[in-house]
Amino acid sequence: MIYQRRDLELLEDRYENEFVLSVLTNEEPRELNHMLEAKPETIFKDYWEKQYSFVILFSNFMLAKLGLEYLLLKKNNSFSLISISRKNNFNKILSILREYEYVNGFCFFMIKSLDGLNFELAIDSQERVKVTQLSNNEIVIFQFDVEEVILIKY
Repeated sequence: MIYQRRDLELLEDRYENEFVLSVLTNEEPRELNHMLEAKPETIFKDYWEKQYSFVILFSNFMLAKLGLEYLLLKKNNSFSLISISRKNNFNKILSILREYEYVNGFCFFMIKSLDGLNFELAIDSQERVKVTQLSNNEIVIFQFDVEEVILIKY
């Protein structure tokens, strides 16, 4: 289902809460595409091939367990925000996503461009990462367990 900005303004709560998103923003999206009964693995691969950046928020004490090459985007006392390198094995990435999808403090998304973005990291596992400066960008959020994908265009 596709929601335009006007549709999102009519929601009872912020769109991030209505769609149970793993990120918060200051900007209102111009469009949100909620894909139900999607094939998240196929869509993930499509965006990976389109060169979207794959970003993970991971607790610092578990970072060594991840076993992937990455670029550190931001870090605080609790969490690290990383961009996963394309040198990694694609199937290994999918396996890690399935394994950690519901671990507290673990969140992941793909984003069209990292240029000019500002990230505010969570302090504890009950908070979400905040992304700002999203003009002309796109975020793709995957929910593998329930086979949903949410594409947000700013």
